[in-house]
Amino acid sequence: MNENEAAERQLSVMEAEQRKDEEDRRLKEGFKNMDAVVLAELKDDKLVALQFEYPPSSPQFIRGEHEWQRRLFDRQIDSQRLAIFAGLAGVILGSFLTWFFTWMATKK
Repeated sequence: MNENEAAERQLSVMEAEQRKDEEDRRLKEGFKNMDAVVLAELKDDKLVALQFEYPPSSPQFIRGEHEWQRRLFDRQIDSQRLAIFAGLAGVILGSFLTWFFTWMATKK
């Protein structure tokens, strides 16, 4: 690897670190200001880290708790959708089998 490639690689690493730092600052500021869009963007581990920078009675901590409740609600909705589709498939299959066995019994 020549000196140009090494310098370019180091520059790209520095730019990536700078972008990451800017993104971290944006997320931290958004959490501080309780921006709903920023809170929804945060990954779970980042939300935990930012939430525990504030005392439990602070508005930011409470807003973080609300965000956890929203995420839990979203996950519960997803699991309920699966249960609904499984139940619907069972009802359809049960209706078909009832019709089929009734038809077979009356055919004889």
